[in-house]
Amino acid sequence: MALDREAVVSDYASGVGEGTVWCPTFRRRFLDWEVEEFARLLSSIEGARLAQGQADRFVWTAHASKVFSVKSFYEAWVGREPVEFPWRLIWMSGVPKKVSFFAWTVCRGAISTLDNLQKRGFYLANRCCMCKEETELVDHLLLRCPWAKELWQLILSLFGVPWVFPGGVKGMFFCWEGARIRKDVKPLWRMAPLRLVWSLWGERNRRSFEDKELPLHRLKYNFLCLLHFWAKEAFPSHVDSFVDFMESFRL
Repeated sequence: MALDREAVVSDYASGVGEGTVWCPTFRRRFLDWEVEEFARLLSSIEGARLAQGQADRFVWTAHASKVFSVKSFYEAWVGREPVEFPWRLIWMSGVPKKVSFFAWTVCRGAISTLDNLQKRGFYLANRCCMCKEETELVDHLLLRCPWAKELWQLILSLFGVPWVFPGGVKGMFFCWEGARIRKDVKPLWRMAPLRLVWSLWGERNRRSFEDKELPLHRLKYNFLCLLHFWAKEAFPSHVDSFVDFMESFRL
């Protein structure tokens, strides 16, 4: 975005008294989400004092020597607070690896929703193609959208589980893994959210790229059929017909 990619720090800064005024220039106007990011950047460098007459240089602040090394990076990394991630649910056996990778990308908030494409510089109108009302954010598309909620409620009603929805998909995966479910249907319970987000993403792409739209009842049916297929592939000795599969959810 910088107008001059070869510019040095002093080209974008000027001294006023003891402070520094930053005046970067850009090739285009900011998108809405970029305004907040730019304000955060200015806030983080506010108060910095520049040493006049010295060349720009990189400084590694994680070590007293100010010089980067792999060892200092490792020590800084392992010293951080552990990052919680629902990896047990995402990388469970019986789930296709491409689906697990997709779920991992979802938890990182990095799938190619319209808002993420906008952040990458694409000029696109942002509207959820499912509900056609809200902007297409990761957590909206896969959790808060009325179409998504219908599928989540379908699973919860099949298992007879009361639920309070968390704020995001990653939180949903965490809560899902910790739910108290009968041992005999626990594998189905753990598979269900991965199958659900994969089904929603497939329907989203169908609408976006093929201009085709499944009605809600058909989307639910396809979701259950494919969940049954996964379960049958993963546990062939325990899962038989679709009818038996549906009856296995409740006591």
